[in-house]
Order: sequence, then structure tokens, then C-alpha cells
Amino acid sequence: MIEQNIPFLSLKKITKMYPGTVALRDVDIDFYKGEVVALVGENGAGKSTLVKILAGVIEPTKGEIILNGKAVKLGNPKVAVELGISALHQELSLCDNLSVVQNLFLGNEEKRIKLIPNVSRMKETAMNYLKMFDVEFSPSVPLKNLSSIQREIVQICQALIRNSQFILFDEPTAAMEEMDVEKLFRIIRDLKSKGKTILYVSHKLSEVIEIADRAVILKNGMKTGELKKSEFDIDKIVRLMAGRDVEVIKKYSSEPMNSQDEIVLKVEHLTTEIVKDISFDLKKGEILGFAGLIGSGRSETIRAILGLDPTKKAGEIYLYGKKVIIKNPYDAIKKGISYLPEERKSLGIFPTLDIEYNLSISSIRNNSYFGLIPSRFKIRKLAESYKDSLKANIPSLSGSVGTLSGGNQQKVLLARCLSTDPNILILDEPTRGVDVETKSEIYELMKNIVKRGKSIIMISSELDEVVNMSDRIIVMHEGKIFKILENRSRNIPKEDIVALMSGVEEVKL
Repeated sequence: MIEQNIPFLSLKKITKMYPGTVALRDVDIDFYKGEVVALVGENGAGKSTLVKILAGVIEPTKGEIILNGKAVKLGNPKVAVELGISALHQELSLCDNLSVVQNLFLGNEEKRIKLIPNVSRMKETAMNYLKMFDVEFSPSVPLKNLSSIQREIVQICQALIRNSQFILFDEPTAAMEEMDVEKLFRIIRDLKSKGKTILYVSHKLSEVIEIADRAVILKNGMKTGELKKSEFDIDKIVRLMAGRDVEVIKKYSSEPMNSQDEIVLKVEHLTTEIVKDISFDLKKGEILGFAGLIGSGRSETIRAILGLDPTKKAGEIYLYGKKVIIKNPYDAIKKGISYLPEERKSLGIFPTLDIEYNLSISSIRNNSYFGLIPSRFKIRKLAESYKDSLKANIPSLSGSVGTLSGGNQQKVLLARCLSTDPNILILDEPTRGVDVETKSEIYELMKNIVKRGKSIIMISSELDEVVNMSDRIIVMHEGKIFKILENRSRNIPKEDIVALMSGVEEVKL
């Protein structure tokens, strides 16, 4: 961290009010050049609102933003970028159908003559920036072909091309494997050494402790604490975030579930363009974890089971010993299987529908008159019951689901899955982008589900989650099942799982 007395950027008494709620109240934060500041808090604490204000997406109701000693007004994202502030959002603000170089210079194209883009010059510039991060892909490759860490690097390069001095990382590792996180941290440390100011927003407290110089904690829209690196302690941060201790986040699940020998789901020789000859079974009352690097075929296996992969070439599925054909997720629901997708924004919520319809849409026929006309009374009653049981912070069930924090959106989707009373629950990244308390609540929910004799398939990029929650672990590598691990004792070393995920056969477990 570069020692300085004068802040590069200051927030003074930042307040943001919406009808019926105060999202931020009198928040003061100073940022200095050459430092990494972490912003942490529960879902709904005000982090997203603060991020949007700094990115110029929304304006504060009250308060001042001081940049290089002068008060500035960030009226829109373009103004923020021109002032040297770039936000790398959790939902990447890039265009899949464009090439890397087109994304890097989007809205900032270099011109040859008047309106004619200087394509060769932009490609040369793009190559120079990409080389800084030791990447192997061409600037001409379509963005949709890149991995999560590669896309994050493209966003960082975009910020550097714009000469940004303040770079905001919003949940950058949500879809990354641990090896990619290490690479990202090396990049962030390099940016810091060059005098860039980094705001790092994350729910993963272990990452905060590793990468940040300071941590600012928000709760209910107010700043409840600010800690230096020498003061970092997970218990202390959690108390400032939640106002109490959350023991479950330390230990998740210390005891194995009472899984039985009865097989509820059996998959044999499942083959698509991505997954090759996959066979496994799921037992009654167990949590079956899937681990693997991005591209290993974890999610693709589940999509093929649910009839979502048109490239399926072979494979048979058995439910309770009977061969079945699952045509689509609705067909799966009728057969007692419910699915929480990996991407909450693009595959989960219906942004144009209100909260209660988002929650009840999978069970809409059961909450309709004659199975045809939706009953607002039944839907409201169902939504209220899950709002209470899942401790969801939802001011109004008739409000837009897009106004909820990520954690509460996840609770709505979980409630949707549970509303069909499934025997098998498939959870793809169930705790992605949620705070520590919501995470602990989801773990407790999962434990209670399997105690009732239900079964869970869980896909997760967080190895702590996989090890501490799974009775068995399927490790995938390059579209195949590499190893199936018994995990009753919950003591498999993460390092060994990483090695297996990478295709190392010598690991002995």
C-alpha cells in the first residue's frame, strides 16, 4: 500500500433513499492510491447501492463525492469512466457476440479518419494489454468462447485502456475456480503496485482477508466498522456484518447425513458433445456433491439429465429403478425433481414478474382454479409461508424481484424449487453471491431436507462447501467422471480434490 495523507477519492455522508426505504445512510469512506479496500456486508446491507453510485448508475439522495480534492457529480457511467472510475460488475457488462477487441474498445474506439475505426491499431493495443496478463487467446476471438477468468481479464484491460485510476471489482470470483482466484489476486496486486485504487466487493471473507488492506463493513445501509489489515478477524467482521455470531459458517456440517442404501436416481452412460459416458447414482437422504474445473462438464451433466441439452447422444435415467425419459424441466418437476440453475440472473428469475409469481411459477397449476386460472390468494399464501420459513427480507411480495438483493433472490428461487415438494433437489452453485448468514441458512435448509429423506445433488465451485456438505463427491475432469469419493468423515484435503480436478491420477484417497 502506498502511504499517503490525502485521499484520492472520498465519500461524504452518502445517503440514498427510495420510497419506503433508506438504502444508504451517511456513509463516509476515504480511498487512497495504491490500496485495496474491501466492502463487505450481508445481502441488503447497501453494497450494491454504493457500487451503483460510484459507477455513476444512480445518484445519491444526499452527500458528496470528492475526487482529487474537488466535488464531482457522477451523473452516468460515461462520466464516471471519463473521471477515471471503472466498475467491473458481477454480471459482466460485456457483449458475448462481439470479439475481445470490440469489447475492449466499446464506446471508446480509436479512429483512423473521422468515423472509420482504426482496427489494426486497436488490435495492436489490445495485444499489448493482454500480454500484461500472460493470456493465450487472440483479440479476435469471440468473447463467448472465454472462461470466467479470461472475461474478467478483458474487463480489467478495458479499464486500463480507459486509463482508470479507481477500479471496482464486484464479486469477481463468483464463477471462478480457486486457481483462477489466485491468478486474479496476482493481477490485483500488480494493479495496486502501479498506484491504482481497488474497491473489492465480496461475500467471501477468506478472500477479503487475503487481498485487502482495509475492510469497510455495512449493515442496514450504514457503516458499522472499518478495519485495518492488522485487525482482520473473521469473527469480528461477521459480528459487524450480522450483529451476532454465525457459527454455521465456520463449520457448515460436521456430521454426515443419514443417507440410505436405496437408490433414487441412476444415470447410465450419459453422453453429449461435452460429457462422455457418465454413470452414477444418487441415494435416498444424501447430498451428492459435484466438483470440477469450469468446463469439466458438471453443469452440462445436469442439463442433459433434465432434457436441456439438445446434443444428448446416449444415456439412460432410472427413477426408483424405473427407466424414465425427462423431456424438459417441467417434465422433471412432474417426476419429483426440482432444479436451481447456476445463473440466477439469466436462467433463474423472471425480471418482468413480481416476487410472488417468481416464487410460485413452478407450482402454478397447484395454486390455480381448476388448474387453469391462477389464484392470487393461493399464490400470496404460498409466498408468505416461504418468506417466513426462509427468513427472506422482502418488503412487498408484489414488488419487482429485481429490487431484491442477490441473497433474497436466491431464497425466492429456492422457495420456487421447494414449492413443488420434490424428492430430488438439484442445486447448481446454491450459495453463489450470497452473504455469510444467508449461506449458513441455505446449509441448514439442505440438512433439514435430507433429514426428511429427500436427496440433493449439489454442484459447487467452493471446495469448502463441497467437502463440508457432501456425503459423496463426484470429481469431473474433461467431461468424464474422474473419481467418486466417499466423504462420510468430512476430512478430504482440498488440495487432493484440486489435484483430481486437474487430472492428477496419483492422488490416493
